[in-house]
Amino acid sequence: MEKKLKLIAPVRSLFMLRQMITAQVDEVYVGLKPDSMDVLSFDSRFQQVSGVPSQVETDQELQEIVKVAHAAGKRVGLMANTAHVPKSLHDAFVRHIQRGIEAGVDSVTVSCLNAVHLIRGQGLEIPIEIGTRMAATNAGYLHLLQELGVTRVLVPQGMLLEEIRELAQATDLELVVTGNFGGGNVCGHCRMSECPTQESIGQGCRSGYRTLFPDGAIQEQLTVLDGATDCSLCSIPDLAAAGVSAIKLMGREVPNPITTSKIAEIFRHWMEETTMNGRTSQDVYEEMDMGDMMWTMMWKPRFCEKQRCSYLETHTTLSYV
Repeated sequence: MEKKLKLIAPVRSLFMLRQMITAQVDEVYVGLKPDSMDVLSFDSRFQQVSGVPSQVETDQELQEIVKVAHAAGKRVGLMANTAHVPKSLHDAFVRHIQRGIEAGVDSVTVSCLNAVHLIRGQGLEIPIEIGTRMAATNAGYLHLLQELGVTRVLVPQGMLLEEIRELAQATDLELVVTGNFGGGNVCGHCRMSECPTQESIGQGCRSGYRTLFPDGAIQEQLTVLDGATDCSLCSIPDLAAAGVSAIKLMGREVPNPITTSKIAEIFRHWMEETTMNGRTSQDVYEEMDMGDMMWTMMWKPRFCEKQRCSYLETHTTLSYV
């Protein structure tokens, strides 16, 4: 029997928090709307995505979220994982972290070294966690981060299971993997969402493109950039055995938070059955086939049948460079 994995879920409102508490997640994380910018934020998201807020709107609401989460025994992490903090925004960034600390958050996630130095340089002792964009992929890097007071690392989405296993053997830091929904294997690095276009193309890696071939043939809606891996359910017992401490779900900006909480319920059930109750992933897979509507109508055709597996050997994972 493997150790129990923690499940970390996104929250942007009290309603979403209560949905996640019902789904029995172990921790939640939030973004906080900055008081110094109108569109961008300090947590690698626009303030709105397709018209949906991706951050908690006010300090008062964040305080209430923390209060309710703590009463339910859930930790709250603050996302501040921008890829770079320019000098002109150093003071604003530090104030942003202080707002989270004043609200009572338990940790802050960053994705660049200057953010770590800014937080520690101000004497802020809040636990620091590392996001995927920092690409912490070797033992030396993790040793440096541990010396700086980091407690947990979210490994990049493109790492293979064997690479994660080797990394876990080389560090005492907690390693976390994402649930991998909605992005490519190096999600967030293409910056396509910031490119000016006549109209919104949505996620660049998932968008379909009208493609002209050298022989003159044209194919509409070719998803030539789509190398995403979306699902790690079948690999949950292997991830636990490899030394992973938690699985972090994406989706602060998902329009319907009930959908996100249902995803959390599926992960919670799979994690408990395979790592605590001794069942195999195949057992749970067949159980879901028998009676879960979301599984049979959405999850299985979208992820399983298209082989969007994060850690199993598929054409997508074999194409990683």
